[in-house]
Amino acid sequence: MYPLKGISFLANHPSQLWGAVLLPIVVSIAIGVGAFVVLMAGGLYPQALFFLTYTSLPPWAAWILSLVLVFLETVLLSFILAQLFLDHARTRLYAKVFELNGLQFSSLDRVIQGTGNAYFQWVSQRAIFLFLFFQMVATLPINLVPVAGTICYAGLNGVSFAWALQGVYFERKGLSFLQQWKFVKTHLNDYLSFGAVAVLLDSIPVFNILFFYTNIIGSALWAIDMEKAQTLENSFLLPANALIDDVGIIDTEELH
Repeated sequence: MYPLKGISFLANHPSQLWGAVLLPIVVSIAIGVGAFVVLMAGGLYPQALFFLTYTSLPPWAAWILSLVLVFLETVLLSFILAQLFLDHARTRLYAKVFELNGLQFSSLDRVIQGTGNAYFQWVSQRAIFLFLFFQMVATLPINLVPVAGTICYAGLNGVSFAWALQGVYFERKGLSFLQQWKFVKTHLNDYLSFGAVAVLLDSIPVFNILFFYTNIIGSALWAIDMEKAQTLENSFLLPANALIDDVGIIDTEELH
């Protein structure tokens, strides 16, 4: 389980990794506190009023349910904001984990040479984050079902969550959005299991700030194993130049 390996790796390399993690954690705490204050001020009462008006819940249950939703919304909003605004920290942490495993992240060979440009790859990663955001918002009410709801929520969002975490690696390897999806689709069970555990860890209040970064470390460890096994290279055949268009989307073939 790579998310758990990420926790272990941070615990075993504190002096080497805390420098790359500490400042982003402080920023994440600030983001989390800000999100909680905004949601408490603007979301608690309207949600409680909704439950009081449209359900038969007693007042105390409506307020507790609204508070639970605010906590869940805070976790979700904090994750999305951290993903969007801490790009450099995520890349730096990836590079550090690679370095500690004897690899240079900045000098990785690209699977697809000469495709697209940095702008379209940047847009691809933001598209993944936006899709993940709307998916997690749409499935958020499932969390209201104790235990089973949380497990279903993690399963429904697992693939997208794992894909978003590994976007740094895919971007470095030169894969467009469609190429990434083609690879993820062929390894769906791996992404589901990784992402489901990562979502569960990231749903734990307070500790989710730390687990956000251990999940990135776990994703980097997974990418390292793929790099050593040349998983991406073995999954894509380099196409003829004529098949490459100006946005970096290629018609690739999978090796069988």
